[in-house]
Amino acid sequence: MKNNIILQHWNGDLPEWAKVAKKTVERYAEVIGCQYELVTGYPLGEKLGPNSQKLVYITEKYDQYEKVLMLDMDVMATDVYENAFERPEIGVLHDRAMRGKSRTPGSAPELFTLGMPIFFGNYIMTNKQQRIAMREFADWEWLATKVLDTYAGDEMVLAWLLKKANVLEGMSIEDMCMRCSGTSYLDIHIRKENRWDRKFTNLAYDFDDTCNSDKDASFLHFCQFRKNSIPEYAKKIFRSTL
Repeated sequence: MKNNIILQHWNGDLPEWAKVAKKTVERYAEVIGCQYELVTGYPLGEKLGPNSQKLVYITEKYDQYEKVLMLDMDVMATDVYENAFERPEIGVLHDRAMRGKSRTPGSAPELFTLGMPIFFGNYIMTNKQQRIAMREFADWEWLATKVLDTYAGDEMVLAWLLKKANVLEGMSIEDMCMRCSGTSYLDIHIRKENRWDRKFTNLAYDFDDTCNSDKDASFLHFCQFRKNSIPEYAKKIFRSTL
């Protein structure tokens, strides 16, 4: 398992919630037997903005790893150590973005094609073959000229790279997504069984059945206003201050 790695990314000083999240993910990595790295700064160049730096896993530096899992900084691990690397899916498809109905397509409109698979950026799992295929098209300076909104730029750039490299060719929605079924963006829907998103990608609290987590989830996501709740949750789970 040592040839797999979990990455998180942050620019600047870590706030307290991020320090706690990092410690929980480091502990998870140690237990399941993989590497961990906090990526900082702008390894792909400042013009891409902060969020697109998460695509650093496509660079040659990570060719030594078979699988790379990139998690948002506001994802924490619990004390349930189910091995994410045993899952074949890339993550969770952003069905609204695929239909052109979210902020993501507008972040880089020239890269968007209606119906193209777009993944939420908080959890992205790729293997070495997929990363090498995408790297052929990863002209970061050119891509930076296409990103108009850096907040969601990582999701749109990844979707374009996946499409250009034909990484998803022959894969069904069930093959690539932990949450959805269907045949295309026209009929994509949340499936009733095998909801692996509830174990690895979903929100910790305050949402409906679409995005909530199981009680035995290994990762919890704390997007937007929820971030400051991470230390409290970690203390309850681990019964101590990390």
